[in-house]
Amino acid sequence: MWELAPSLAGPLDQSSSDHIIIILAWLRQYACDDKFIRMITPMQSRMARAALGWSTTDLAEKAQVGPATVNRFETQARVPIPATLAAIRRAFEAAGVVFSEHSVAEVRHGRKGAKK
Repeated sequence: MWELAPSLAGPLDQSSSDHIIIILAWLRQYACDDKFIRMITPMQSRMARAALGWSTTDLAEKAQVGPATVNRFETQARVPIPATLAAIRRAFEAAGVVFSEHSVAEVRHGRKGAKK
């Protein structure tokens, strides 16, 4: 069970508000941590796109990110923020991609978003 620190259990003052802001920022970062959101690798992204017949532009549109973001991720020029990686993963999963720990385990064709 979560408990508030004693300094946060009483009435809020400026110091308590600062503590809450720090805790909320920490929780936001922790919630996007790859321990909670299974991230994908650039290789998995390329494999999934190939299996679906998607271009980088197709993936960018479905994940609602920029095409340059997809390109930089897949070429390992930059590591996107966790929220972007999660959006890319969700786009693939919505199209039927099932990821294993290190690969693309299967693509369930016939799901919305897959090219035929």
